[in-house]
Amino acid sequence: MMMMMMMMMMMMMMMMMNRQGTKDTVEWAFKQKVK
Repeated sequence: MMMMMMMMMMMMMMMMMNRQGTKDTVEWAFKQKVK
């Protein structure tokens, strides 16, 4: 369940921060997950 929510959040963030670049978003999400 948590994994699904994380995936959805990542997708939404990717769409929102598309202009900045998806790579940055993915890296940030990964950092948050590790934390």
